[in-house]
Formats: sequence, structure tokens, C-alpha cells
Amino acid sequence: SVSFQPKIIKYALDNYCVNYYSSSNSGSYLYPASVYTKLGL
Repeated sequence: SVSFQPKIIKYALDNYCVNYYSSSNSGSYLYPASVYTKLGL
């Protein structure tokens, strides 16, 4: 399932380009549970 909580959306917008733009991975990406915990989700 996808979390549409504002905190994880902001995190993704702030971090996606920096961390994954040059990645060769494709398809869906799941953040580790530690990210959700850090954000209080």
C-alpha cells in the first residue's frame, strides 16, 4: 500500500532527486521502515 501522509510525500519530494535521479533502478521504490519511524508515521 502507498502512504499518502504529508510527511512522507514531503520527504520524497525533498530527497528523491538527490538520492535516486542517477540510480539505475526502475519501478516502485519503498522507503525503509526506519524512514517512516523517523517521520513519526
